[in-house]
Amino acid sequence: MPNWCYNCEKIVGPKKEITPLFDNLEKWTSKNFCDNGFGTGWLGNIVGFAGLKRSDEDAENGYRCRGSVIDGFDIEDEDDDEACISYTTETAWGPMPDMWYALLEKYAPHCNYYYSSEEPGMGVYYSNDVKHRFFDEEFFVDVCIYNKDKIPQMYIEEFGEEPSWERKEDSIRKSLQRILATKEEDIDKLLEMFEDKALEDLDDNAFISINKIEYDDNDRD
Repeated sequence: MPNWCYNCEKIVGPKKEITPLFDNLEKWTSKNFCDNGFGTGWLGNIVGFAGLKRSDEDAENGYRCRGSVIDGFDIEDEDDDEACISYTTETAWGPMPDMWYALLEKYAPHCNYYYSSEEPGMGVYYSNDVKHRFFDEEFFVDVCIYNKDKIPQMYIEEFGEEPSWERKEDSIRKSLQRILATKEEDIDKLLEMFEDKALEDLDDNAFISINKIEYDDNDRD
């Protein structure tokens, strides 16, 4: 049983390419290309109907597609000339951008694909939106409080009681400096110091993990 990665995804580009692509994606997820355990939302349906190969068919040239569309597809105008398709998927272990890049190369070569992915079990926090057109988060703070009264209040004051994507490096740095009572500026050193202190202060009463988003520059702008 894999860990499941949650992906927010967008495809944006000229309406003359986006509109037929949207129609195809709707069509390709309305029925099964072949038997599978995911249903019509299976990513393998998109790969198969698009005339591409799955990795289980062709290990060298095929595309990983173990997962499914769970919310989508929506289409919205960006401006007079551009439109955007938005959707979400769940995939095994991590995001699967290669199949989407291949799809665009074949059907919408002037469009761009953006994603933001999280899979806490594997520590996966990825995005390719390096210019922050749609996804501008820099850190994901994973918070789980078990015994609120048994942990230092400063942790709740700085990070709240729920997981959060809306974190910038400056904000994280200042929170860590306050908790660690240090003027250290280097974010990587602060994160390392915080990991040790949180383990000592929180014990089994809470879990707080600060995760830096890894950006993969595959934007074709």
